[in-house]
Formats: sequence, structure tokens, C-alpha cells
Amino acid sequence: MAGRRVVVVGAGISGLTTAHRLVADHPDLAVTVLEAGPRVGGALVTSPLEGTGLEVDEGADAFLVRVPWATELCAELGLGDELVAPRVRQASLWLDGALRPLPVPNVLGLPLDPSTVAPGILEAADLDRLTGTGHPDVPLPDGDLSVGAVVRACVGDAVHERLVDPLLGGVNAGRADDLSCTTMAPQLLAAARSHNGLLGSLRAAHRSVDPTVPVFNAPRDGMGQLATALAGRLGDRVRRNTPVVSLNRVSNGWAVGTADGGTVAADAVVVATPDHWHTPAAILACQAGKDVYVEKPFSHNIWEGRKLVEAARKYKRIVQVGTQNRSAPYNHAAREYIRSGRLGDVRLVKVFNLKGGGPFHLGTSGSPPKGFSWKTWLGPAKARPYHSRIFHAGWHYFWDYSGGDLADCGIHQLDLALMVMGDPAAPAAVSASGGRIQHRGDDAEVPDVEILQYDYPGFVMTFEHSHFAGAMSKINGSIRSSDKFPHWPQCATRIEFYGTKDMMMLGRHGGGWQVFASNGRVVGQQYGRHPDPEHQRNFVDCIRSRELPNADVGLAQVTTSVMHMGNIAHRVGNQKLRYDARSERFIDSDPANRLAKRQNMTPYSVKEIV
Repeated sequence: MAGRRVVVVGAGISGLTTAHRLVADHPDLAVTVLEAGPRVGGALVTSPLEGTGLEVDEGADAFLVRVPWATELCAELGLGDELVAPRVRQASLWLDGALRPLPVPNVLGLPLDPSTVAPGILEAADLDRLTGTGHPDVPLPDGDLSVGAVVRACVGDAVHERLVDPLLGGVNAGRADDLSCTTMAPQLLAAARSHNGLLGSLRAAHRSVDPTVPVFNAPRDGMGQLATALAGRLGDRVRRNTPVVSLNRVSNGWAVGTADGGTVAADAVVVATPDHWHTPAAILACQAGKDVYVEKPFSHNIWEGRKLVEAARKYKRIVQVGTQNRSAPYNHAAREYIRSGRLGDVRLVKVFNLKGGGPFHLGTSGSPPKGFSWKTWLGPAKARPYHSRIFHAGWHYFWDYSGGDLADCGIHQLDLALMVMGDPAAPAAVSASGGRIQHRGDDAEVPDVEILQYDYPGFVMTFEHSHFAGAMSKINGSIRSSDKFPHWPQCATRIEFYGTKDMMMLGRHGGGWQVFASNGRVVGQQYGRHPDPEHQRNFVDCIRSRELPNADVGLAQVTTSVMHMGNIAHRVGNQKLRYDARSERFIDSDPANRLAKRQNMTPYSVKEIV
């Protein structure tokens, strides 16, 4: 490992923490951070407020305490004793020419006790409505709603316009009427749809909170202190005023070009492009003699995935796929539990990806960014006119670039389920039902309600997906970092293993697992933790040892092909398709086999011979 070089582009908080972790965990790495500007920290800016002698945060002014990583980082940097909770002064709003205190307690500006609302903010009728449970006048429609729509329906226009909107507008730089509730405040949408009502649910949740525990913390001298401390630890590894202008293949690898005409060499490549570029970029890196960490899904189609496996083996490269569940100790323990026979013979596996979401509309396109090549961004995909909504994350909704939510999120659960089942070969058959049902008529191509069935020798696996289930939620950080289990019925990303003796509930990305007997008694369990550090460490360790990583591309080819099979079964008309795992082809279905390989060819396409 000695002499290995890593280049981190950008000295924002993400770049600095990445570099710090690499240096701390692998001191033999040569790490260089290239920052275009004169300062570090990115969006974290602490600067003097003119005329006051005070330092004020211009960007983020604190971090959430319930998510432990920032707290742990501060302790590691010697800032643990410098942390303060921003609760010394009363938060206020400027309304009608006067400074009026926010009611306490509140959730995103929603008063939980109307008696704490200061005079002059709300009329008597509005205060009276806050004494109730906050049930909407009429049931809320399915799907995503704006924060404004939820608040207005449950507690009225005045509460929204005079409390919620001013607070959220200041924090999020946008009107609450334009903010997705599913994205911004999913707990708000779930509360509004619950039988307890919006206010009833929020009050119940508030009663369980320890008031002595701060919600936010920050370094005493501002969040900029965190960036400064990180840069101090890294020392001359951080190069300021050094814009990156190019990334080029050279005879012995990759060269990062800088604006001053210099170059910095790199030994490994991280591929975190849009999905359709994952395989071509990873193959180029293998051909250049570089080990690769490639994000999931590592391939756009079954055939391309096989080509990357071939390239990794031909050039003897370590290729780790970003399915980090494979590095979590609790998942390995779950696999051993099933392997031991204590669950009995597993005949049914149910995989869930039940989330909220809204419609997708292209709308009017903005202009391409200056200096941006749309042709290069398209790469191996078919030519089409530039559209800003596709470029900015909307590509997830189109087959040319991705596989919808099955590829974006569901692949994690599919891969984990198959790992725990012992990584069987691809199934003999797949069938699909569903489509664009919840958001019918929008511009997305991918399904938003879907059930897939995979037929394996000895067991059946189902995958259930939705894009409207507001009552479901992913496992949150407080569970991933503590000895807790999710509330399984409302865990949106759980996996269920049904054995002839007992059943197992398993959470991905932390959450752990529990085994239930027929009487409901828990007979086995293990808490889980978020496995990102272990997965990244495994990649670096395998670069050193040349052993296959936990999420080796060969394993990923099988599980990612299972994901592709589900999408193909839907795209050919929700059919049942038979599959030959050895040849990686569908049996007696030319339309399905055409979708297993990109049909158009561009200069960026993956070639037959790699």
C-alpha cells in the first residue's frame, strides 16, 4: 500500500472529512486535497458581522446531535469541549413591524401549545383550531404534497403564513408551498395522515423527547471552526487556489490536471457518475491499471455488467461495488443464522421498497452550464436534446440512464437479501406486475407501483415497490447508531425471511435483525450499524492484499442482473420470463434479450472486447 496516491477534489466539508478519514485510517496513503479557492469549508462559512465584533455562520450554523458522526468527528479533532447548543436566545420572527417570539414547543414553526403563541401573531379562531388534534378538513390525497398544503389543510392558512412559512423560508430558501413534504418533512406527512391527527401525533412524539438533550450542536466559534480544524490536521496535503481543470488517462494511470499547468497522479478511481456511465468509466479505469470503487448499480444492463467483470479479471483489478450492506457484521451474522438451520428451510423471501414520492414533470428546460458537454454526459446513451431536469437528477426516471427506484434504492435490499440467502445463482424465472399507477400521466418512464416475483430452486423471492406510501419510512440515523430496532411494520426497506420454523426481519444500512417464533416471542436478534466505514476500509484493505472485496464485481453481477431482470419483465409488458443463468440470456424472448444489452452504439459504448 505504500506509495499509493489519492486525490480529493474540493476542500468542502465532504472533501476534508474524506481526506481526514483516509489519512487517519491509512497513514501510508499519499493524500492530496485540491481546492479551487483561497479558503476551505465550502458551504461552511464563519465571518465577522460588521459593527458587532461577532463571528456569524453564513451557511449551516449547527449539526443534528441525533446523527452521531459530526459529534464523533469533533471529539476526534479535539473540539468536544468546544461544542455548544444554540439555545441561549429566544428565536423570533419579524411580523407586522415587531419582533415576536416563536412559540415553544414547536415543530417547524407549528405550535404544540396554543397558549405559548405570543399576542399579535394569530387571531382567536386560529388559536382555537390549534387546541384540536389537527385532523385535515378532508382526507389528504395520496402521494406527495407540499409542506404548505399539509399545514394549511390541518391547521389553517394563518398558521402556515405567519409561522411555518417564515421559519422554513429562512432555513430552506424557498416557500413552504413549493417544498416537498416527503423530502423535507416526511414525519409531518405521516402525522397528518395518522388517526391521531397532525398536532396529536406531534405532541405525542414531543412528550417522548428528553428536554435536557440538545437537538443541535456547533463549535463555539462557528461551524467554520470544524473546517479549519480538519484543514489543520491535513496540513500541506491541502492545496488552496488550485482549480482542477482536467482528468486524463496517461500511460501509467490517471492524471488530475490543475489550472497552473501541473498534474497530480492517482492510483485508484471512484466512479460516482449517473448510472449509465458506471460501467464504461470503470472499464476504462481497469484498462488503465487502476483499482475501482464503483457506485451501485454498477451496470446499466446485464451485458455491460459482464464486460466489467471480464475487465476486472483480465487486468487483475480490485473492483468494489457500493452495496455497503455486504460489509456490515450484523448482516454476516444474519446469513450465518440462516445457514445454521435455526430458521428452518427458507421458502419465501419478501423484499420491500415502500416509499413516498411525487410525480415527475420535465417542464421547461434551462440552459446548459457554461463549458458543459451534453454529448459527453449522454455518453453511451441515445442522443436527445439537452434538458436541465434530466441533467439535474431527473435521469433516474428514464430507461436510457437508470432503472428507476429499483436501481436507485431497491438494489440495496435485493443484494442484501441474496447475500443472506447465500448468494444463489440467478433465478430461473421472473414475473412483473404494476406500472406508472400513482403518478399516471407524468413524464417518468419507470414504474411507481410494482411487484416482482423471482423463482429460485427451493424458494420464491418477491419485491414490492411503491412511490406513494407516506406512512412508511427508511431506517433513521438514531436507530442506525444505537441499540434499537425499527418499527418493522412501517420500515420501508425491510426484508422478511420466512422459514419452516421461525421468521426473520432484517433492516438494511443499519437496523439489525430479529427472529420471531410462532408465538411472537423474539428468539434471536442483533443490533445493526451503518456499514459505510467498514465497506470503504474493506476496499482499501483489498487494494493492499489483492483479495476479492466484500462486494466484488463478480458477486454484484449476479444480484444486479436480478434487478435488471425485474425491470425487463416490466418493460416487455409485465410478462413472466424464463432465464438461463449460465448464458445470462432469457429463454425464448427476443424482446427481453434486446433489453439485456444497449442496442445503440456511440464512441463511449462498452465494446465486445475489453
